[in-house]
Amino acid sequence: MINMDDLPEDLLAEILYRVPCPKSLFRCKYVSKRWFHLISAPYFVRRLKQKPMISTLIVEATVDICDPRLFEFLPMCEKTSNLSLSFYNTQANVVGTFNDLVLCNYHWGDYDSYSICNPYTKQWLYLPPIPKVQGEVVGPYVVYKGFLCDPLNPQRWNFVLLVPVSPGSAFHLQVWSSETRAWRESVISLPSPRAIRPVPHFMNSTYGGVAYNGMLYWICWDGSATFTIEFDPFGSDDVSDHKCRFIEGPGFVAREDSMVSICAFPKCVRVCIQSGYTCFSVWELKEEVDNAGDKLKKWHLIVDRVSLNQFSSEFFRQYSDNRIVLGFHPTNEDILYMRTLHSIVTYNIREKTVKRAIEAPEHLEARFIPYEFVFPFVLPWLPTPVPRL
Repeated sequence: MINMDDLPEDLLAEILYRVPCPKSLFRCKYVSKRWFHLISAPYFVRRLKQKPMISTLIVEATVDICDPRLFEFLPMCEKTSNLSLSFYNTQANVVGTFNDLVLCNYHWGDYDSYSICNPYTKQWLYLPPIPKVQGEVVGPYVVYKGFLCDPLNPQRWNFVLLVPVSPGSAFHLQVWSSETRAWRESVISLPSPRAIRPVPHFMNSTYGGVAYNGMLYWICWDGSATFTIEFDPFGSDDVSDHKCRFIEGPGFVAREDSMVSICAFPKCVRVCIQSGYTCFSVWELKEEVDNAGDKLKKWHLIVDRVSLNQFSSEFFRQYSDNRIVLGFHPTNEDILYMRTLHSIVTYNIREKTVKRAIEAPEHLEARFIPYEFVFPFVLPWLPTPVPRL
């Protein structure tokens, strides 16, 4: 009888590569030292990254505004239908994601605390208390949050808080690092005449930043127009040296019934703005070179005012006013998820086609929930570990 340990390394790697479930492959790392080093080897990890990733959306599904906030994973496939945040804290509020890591906040007495968890491996970490911000802040809920892993080292990551300080011309920067296990603080001044204001209701979701190429991005509001903050959390051990750039736009007309969704992909950052229940537009952040040879980034309108009234009644029935763009497909920048009263559909902005994704959850069919907070969730073939304090 042939023992698995007697197999050549290339044959064993091929067998492990074909393990159909990420969780099973994750457990295989602990069979032996040989298997651990093989699965952790750079060439094996590169092969795994080429396999199709499982993805879904985390949505706020609170039925009654008087109820505690509830978040759930849309059951896009069998592997995501059993995911939940109830394994460690049923009262956690999701405020951001990075691949399979979920950033939550929760209330302890008079202050907010944060935690990071992996719903797939059921690991979690409560972060130490946040240092109190000195000075008057713009508003108690005006806090821009974000976290990301180092592209070159997934086990190295930073959690960032940007707290606008009154009168809104500066940010109080707070960074928690998985390496130092401590908070670092600094102050970032905004270029005149910019000033941060509490975002309109429709932009609440933009308080959670997105990560792209080792940078964090937030869309902010100065009271009349939007601008984008680009921040490098891995710039230096000295938090005051971290690079911060301000980008104009995306330019859109603000309306009380507008909704904004931002998402990062391997090759771009895109924003979808829905105006009322009638149409939506898509913007993309692109890098350009100016006349002086300097690199700069600009927002470009790539899809302009797609009418929601054109879609087949097969999907939308008679509820013409209940068509909500939830957000982008987490791994396909050309696909948008859209919510109707009875189902969730996908729209391909390149092919201009609509397909049914799933039926709306039964407990939400009786009442239309706009899903004010929506976050992408991507499950890599090697789940991201959550470090311990």
